[in-house]
Amino acid sequence: MGHKDLWDSIWSNQGDLDENVFFKCVVDAIIENSNFRVENLKILEAGAGTGTSSLQLAKLGAHVTLVDYSMVAIEKMKKMYNRNQIEADFICGDIREIDRASDSYDIVFNSGVLEHFSYSKQVNILKEMTRICKTNGLILTMNPNAKCLLYRIWKQTLESQDQWIYGEEYPVVSLDNQFRDAGLHLLREYSIGFDVSVEQFGSLYECTYAANIIQEFYNALPTIDKQLFEGYLLCSVGRKF
Repeated sequence: MGHKDLWDSIWSNQGDLDENVFFKCVVDAIIENSNFRVENLKILEAGAGTGTSSLQLAKLGAHVTLVDYSMVAIEKMKKMYNRNQIEADFICGDIREIDRASDSYDIVFNSGVLEHFSYSKQVNILKEMTRICKTNGLILTMNPNAKCLLYRIWKQTLESQDQWIYGEEYPVVSLDNQFRDAGLHLLREYSIGFDVSVEQFGSLYECTYAANIIQEFYNALPTIDKQLFEGYLLCSVGRKF
């Protein structure tokens, strides 16, 4: 099954999208890296999936564009945005050839996308994200972190039980080389979403109790110590010069 067919199947088997289900760590990372102001910014999500991250940004006043090659996903996103009375621009197409002019957006981002592609395709996607981004604009990509132990246990367990539905997924150690080959300067790279990895681990059979202990331990740590433990996603941030 090809990439597009796989994701059409995944979205077809799900009900309506829930605007209240989103990765807060993704939205927070975008807000933080934009100096805590997204109002009136033009933001494009390249590989939007559920579109819930962009929805949260739109509620804060951003002008959002969502790109995905699954028409099933696009139609579900449109329904969710209409229900929330939020305007957005939707594009059904390949994120390696986005039908928008160069230098159009202040921020171009995605989450949970690049890990499904080969190195050369990752570079091509980053090049296209850079093309449509304005000079001095930001490119952010957040992908499953190879250094996050709880996520790796969750993923390996589901794969071993033939319950993994997301196709080929290659956790990321760093995207420094891909950014460089795409002509991008990597500003920073750091992990986010430790809480998400605890939830993933806790969803496994008979792991809820252990997950609760881990979460309580983590919550009690000072901020500087929390940074010692890798989260679910690796957030890679670049700027177009």
